[in-house]
Amino acid sequence: MSEAAPGKVQRAVPLIIAASFFIEELDASIITTSLPQMAADLGASPTRLSAAVTAYLLSVALFLPVSGWLADRFGALRVYCTSIVVFAAGSLLCGAATSYEMLLAGRVVQGLGGALMTPVGRLIVVRSVAKDQLIVATNYMIAPALIGSMLGPVVGGFITTYASWRWNFYLNIPVAMLGVLLALRLIKDDLPAAARSAFDWRGFVLLAAGLASLQIAVEMFGHNKSAAARSVCLALFAVAAFAGYWLHARRRRGALLDLGLLRVRTFAITIFAGSFSRTAAGAIPFLLPLLFQLGFGLSPLESGMLTVAMALGVLIMRAGVSLALRVFSMRALILGNTILLAFLVAALTLLTPSTPHWAIFACLFVLGAVRSVNFSNLTALSYADLTPDMTSGATTMVALAGRFCACLGVGLAAALLAMFSNGRAVEQADFNAAFVCVAALFLASAIGLSRLRADDGWQLSGRSAPRS
Repeated sequence: MSEAAPGKVQRAVPLIIAASFFIEELDASIITTSLPQMAADLGASPTRLSAAVTAYLLSVALFLPVSGWLADRFGALRVYCTSIVVFAAGSLLCGAATSYEMLLAGRVVQGLGGALMTPVGRLIVVRSVAKDQLIVATNYMIAPALIGSMLGPVVGGFITTYASWRWNFYLNIPVAMLGVLLALRLIKDDLPAAARSAFDWRGFVLLAAGLASLQIAVEMFGHNKSAAARSVCLALFAVAAFAGYWLHARRRRGALLDLGLLRVRTFAITIFAGSFSRTAAGAIPFLLPLLFQLGFGLSPLESGMLTVAMALGVLIMRAGVSLALRVFSMRALILGNTILLAFLVAALTLLTPSTPHWAIFACLFVLGAVRSVNFSNLTALSYADLTPDMTSGATTMVALAGRFCACLGVGLAAALLAMFSNGRAVEQADFNAAFVCVAALFLASAIGLSRLRADDGWQLSGRSAPRS
């Protein structure tokens, strides 16, 4: 590998890493628009094919905690390049899939690559870029990810309408290979850490068993009576696995997830109460494309052009989050936004095939903007009362909660559609019932978030410290 000049590395590293962020976010959002066509080709129902989405998200969630340990053990550049190759291999397997099972296997492989690619890429930037350039470098990384999530529905809809859904996956391969070549040429190799504590494999197995069992239990529920019985058994097994991890983490120093963080009140509230919101938010991007195509009879491209409104709302509203905090307290902003989200999701039941597309676009734009304010502040509040030595462990837990709840939301949405349709073709009334359930999740989140105090998060608003 040739070693580039320091100045060249300073400029090139964020852009190289940004490419992997782009394809990871593009891939996460591109598939939902193509689910009806994929289901038809592979001989599965669209609700069953939700597993193609959740297999990826669950794989990312499960392997996220391993990324830092692997980077220190084998070197960040090696792990990063390997993760891109794994992601590309998974994309190739998905694109060539001839069966439902082959597609799921490819999505799991993709998820493994994605779980390592994003956090290790961020670590490379932090280590390679001077601190006075870190904010600029971070913006270089984040912007393509936002663009990828915004373009996903449109690109997926266009490709599926005019070519084949398989090209949604083949598209990743040349970008991934170019990323590996540029990384090997322009990023300085790093040596593995001289000393690293042993990885918590027992904790990893217990946590993975609990998360995977809970996800499968949710997806199976609602299909039929026998599936519901197995779902309950899996849910009980998940509870046992989580209890086992809790006992293990209490005894082991350096456990995979530091449960001591949950003693910090604001962190615990944002994790537990916020999980209801995150799960509800994960269901919406799955339900909308199916509603537009199966319920309204729109093409994949038309569906993508409508659902992109949410991503556009998120992108534009990011700039207004800090401004809103100067007007409202953190508690009022988060609680009010969560309740507003419940009503906005419930209002989706008013949409019909005859609703003008501009009205649907406007509705989804507002939904995306409100969602952006809500989750930006939830994430920020997670760190408000933590000491510097807690932030590393908190970052892992927040990332894991976000990914898994998004995965759980997709599985829950599919289970609700299967339950309400009861074996027949999914109709608009089934989507409306599912939206009401998702709105109820936001209200449940609001009940938990009401435990926040008026002065919580004052550090984030630029106000003076509250008087004791």
